[in-house]
Amino acid sequence: MGEAIRTESLTKDYGSVLALDSLDVTVGEGVTGLVGANGAGKSTLIKILLGLLSPTSGRASVLGHDIATEGTAIRRLVGYMPEHECLPPDVSASDFVVHLAQM
Repeated sequence: MGEAIRTESLTKDYGSVLALDSLDVTVGEGVTGLVGANGAGKSTLIKILLGLLSPTSGRASVLGHDIATEGTAIRRLVGYMPEHECLPPDVSASDFVVHLAQM
């Protein structure tokens, strides 16, 4: 079984908040849940793994792709639904899905 995620000393420091502190983790293939208290760094970790946010230091890979150079390839393989509303305020969810399907 291969690795879905690997991080090595992954750190994200926002200055006033240390969101990730030298995280070393390996996650195998299959279904995995990420749970923790609010402010524990879950959203920061996901955004870094998808290449949407740069780490302060450290390295990581997702499905064999380096987060520093292959964010687009990772996002082609991984679905992500953010916590907060992301639809334009004047568009219904069904209209948005139809628009994306047409694109």
